[in-house]
Amino acid sequence: MKVLIVSDYAAPYGGNFICSIKALADAMTQQGHSVQFYFAGQCQSLPWLSLLERYKVQFGVSLNGLRTAMGKDNIDLVYTHFCLPKTQLLTKLACRLTGRKLVQHWHNHYQKAPGAKGILINWAFAADYHIGCSKHVADTLPFAKKTVLYADNAIDFSRLEQPGDSAPAWDKKGITVLMFGFDPIRKGVDLAVQALMPIAQQKGFQLVISLSKNKDKVEALIRQLCDGEIPNWITLVPARDQVADYYRQADIFLSAAREEGLCYSPLEAGYLGCNLISSAIPGVPYESIPHCGVFASENVEQLREVLLWQKTHPLSEQEKLENRNAIVEKFEINRWVKEEISILEQLA
Repeated sequence: MKVLIVSDYAAPYGGNFICSIKALADAMTQQGHSVQFYFAGQCQSLPWLSLLERYKVQFGVSLNGLRTAMGKDNIDLVYTHFCLPKTQLLTKLACRLTGRKLVQHWHNHYQKAPGAKGILINWAFAADYHIGCSKHVADTLPFAKKTVLYADNAIDFSRLEQPGDSAPAWDKKGITVLMFGFDPIRKGVDLAVQALMPIAQQKGFQLVISLSKNKDKVEALIRQLCDGEIPNWITLVPARDQVADYYRQADIFLSAAREEGLCYSPLEAGYLGCNLISSAIPGVPYESIPHCGVFASENVEQLREVLLWQKTHPLSEQEKLENRNAIVEKFEINRWVKEEISILEQLA
């Protein structure tokens, strides 16, 4: 089986996605399959490409380039991840012109594009087969059930064990609540700020928001909520590949998201012993974590109550171990790799 993976993933750090896709490619190669990659042009200088140096990698997605790659290398399956509409459209056209099967991986829930332009976009994302990153994502896809499968996302835990920076990632000012906020409304930055506003200074909380992009957008949102200022109990830090540095310095990890496909971060944070708080949405696997504070999505008062509870009831070492063991048992990367290969072999 020969697979071409097409992606617009262009984050400055590889994160769990690149580690996972490399683990998949490595296992497929060991089993006699062939894997190559096609990325957007802006990916050419990104440091995580070194992880894929053993594979054929092309850049600058174009219709002719895709057709040539599919034909010259006798590709059986084209597998798309994190593709923008233009790339997805070009990829589907190339598949139709060359008779290749297109498999779309859904990392988040389906959103139908509106208007006349949306007709073309929706057609582009209607692949031959679909793989959801979780059962809930798969169940909500509006395609024929026989074309939809799923494999729950997993974590490459070895990435979290690598030595990082021993220097503090931020000046600690109290009980640190860490969250990711590059997409501030979807990630619930506004909810976290509103929950902490009345209690942060009095109770000694510090909100640390890690951002891979949209810093200006996040700052504007905070100022809108906080009388035109960014309070001294809020700290913005840039995203980093060694994310374990952040988890180790945090006291509480907060996932306040309104929507997720299957969220990595609470699993990573729980693996490293953070106290955990999550919104009760299908895309966050809080039910798989024995000790995790939960609040109803968008319920600011309930989130505040859980924050205050966790401040005075931190996890014991035994509870941290129980969380870690449960997370590893269900979300270990080798399980995902086996499921993915089985699905792709079935579709080829």
